[in-house]
Amino acid sequence: MSTQYRSILKYVGLFGSIQGLNLMVGLLRGKLVALILGPSGMGLSSMLNTAVSLLSSSTNLGIGISGVKELSLALPESTEGASQEAAARKIAIIRVWSLIAAVLGLSCTCLVAPLIDMLSFSWGNHTLHYMLLAPTVALMAVTGGETAILKAARELKHLAMIQIFTVVMSLFIAVPIYYFFGESGIVPVLFLTALATMLATVFYSYRLFPLQLKNIRQHISDGGPMVKLGLSFVAAGMVGSSVEMYIRAFLNVQADLETVGLYYAAFLIAITYPSSLLGSLENEYFSRLSAVCADSREMCRMVNAQVEVLLMVMFPIIAVLIIALPIALPMLFSTKFNGAIPLAQVTLLAMFLRSATMPIEYSLLARGESRRFFYMEALWGALTVGFLTIGYHLFGLIGMGYGWVAEYLSELIIILIAFRLLWGFRLSGKATALLLCEGAVLVAICIAIVQPSPI
Repeated sequence: MSTQYRSILKYVGLFGSIQGLNLMVGLLRGKLVALILGPSGMGLSSMLNTAVSLLSSSTNLGIGISGVKELSLALPESTEGASQEAAARKIAIIRVWSLIAAVLGLSCTCLVAPLIDMLSFSWGNHTLHYMLLAPTVALMAVTGGETAILKAARELKHLAMIQIFTVVMSLFIAVPIYYFFGESGIVPVLFLTALATMLATVFYSYRLFPLQLKNIRQHISDGGPMVKLGLSFVAAGMVGSSVEMYIRAFLNVQADLETVGLYYAAFLIAITYPSSLLGSLENEYFSRLSAVCADSREMCRMVNAQVEVLLMVMFPIIAVLIIALPIALPMLFSTKFNGAIPLAQVTLLAMFLRSATMPIEYSLLARGESRRFFYMEALWGALTVGFLTIGYHLFGLIGMGYGWVAEYLSELIIILIAFRLLWGFRLSGKATALLLCEGAVLVAICIAIVQPSPI
């Protein structure tokens, strides 16, 4: 086995075990919250969570991505001849601009809250709910900058510790607040969870890279190129968050918050939890990919190795989930959420396809191809809105699962064609065989056991 495969499998094992712990705690938290809030409360929580994601991605200046790329090339471990002073200066620039992003997020959230309320609800006035999300958005901007520093420095064990701390704290924060305050506790839970995450991230980051408050004006000026690169990533992030906000608002207007809650439960099981494994592996993969961004051949080898490993890892997980969901989902939430089972089962097929597309897409980020990345995300956003809207009108809630599958299948085909023309990238024979054979098995399982819901 090559060094590259051993490296990937090492981090699959490390973060896979951590995500297993995180998943168990997250499932316990989800169960308790679902019992307390019910589908309607889960729907409102989904709306506010999505609003936070949209506002954060719109105002964070893309530092979470551009900062990793810039610092990966400046750290002495990544580039020969790079000085400690240069790395320290990049870290200071990231921190200064993270604070600027925090102030921007705080201000913009307060300003656009009435507009978001008007677009997402057809009843009541929820402007205050959205305005109170402003501190949470600001905290996430600071966390994003410090996380970028830890990712670039490949401090993966510290990132893992932060993940564990965050998911445990979210349990102890959410359950008692929801129990005593119900839906009124959603905004405080979001704020306190973001605060706990920021404090843990800052603790590890400052301990490794002490804070330096010198030459702030110079750091603001020197951060221009990083922010310029990041702004395209901001636009791309806004597309993804806007799509999710639209989907939830669409369901809320077309149906009700209970339907949004069912969609959210399926989304957690089929997309959020599997994505947490993919995202945790990104911590190591992206910094490693950025370090070889000038060597197209090496990047292609690295991307194919990542695709092969992810397909092998995700296949058994997704197969077990599809089969077990009719029993597991009522246990994880409650029988009130049974209408989400067929949607979650079908959507899991889309996440298998995502295992192949994600490593390829990251080559654009590693190369700093921000404009192409934005165009690509805009196309995915348009396809998602189109496929999910059509799917819902034709087949109801399960049709949104069909829409996710159609979107990710289209994404994979377009990526393979486009990247072949741009850089000569080809999916390896092994990756292709895994994709076709494992995909066929998953489709057969779905055809055999999925029972369309009347909802």
